[in-house]
Amino acid sequence: MKKLIIGCFLFLFCSVSNAQVYQSGPIKVQSLRVTNNVTYVRFSPALDACEGGYHYRMHAKVNNDNTALISSLLTAYTAQKTLGYVFVSGEGKACSPSHILTLDMIEFSQQ
Repeated sequence: MKKLIIGCFLFLFCSVSNAQVYQSGPIKVQSLRVTNNVTYVRFSPALDACEGGYHYRMHAKVNNDNTALISSLLTAYTAQKTLGYVFVSGEGKACSPSHILTLDMIEFSQQ
């Protein structure tokens, strides 16, 4: 019984800490920074989940293995298209040099 209670607590804790939030647009991809493993994104306006902060001028990161999301961000940036919704996880503390949001999904708005 004790293990069951601990397991339920851990499940709930993990579910809450990785909860996904979204922000509606119009939101523009202001800049991109590409590294070996991760692409960083700065949005305009800044995401509310960043609580007014930023991680070296960036608001969110995407693993470079997510090629569909990376190519969509590049398209939005080069074509200056607005996003209807941006979905992120990792909220709960301000974006800073030690914390950044994870970009999970974007939705283009009709232009």
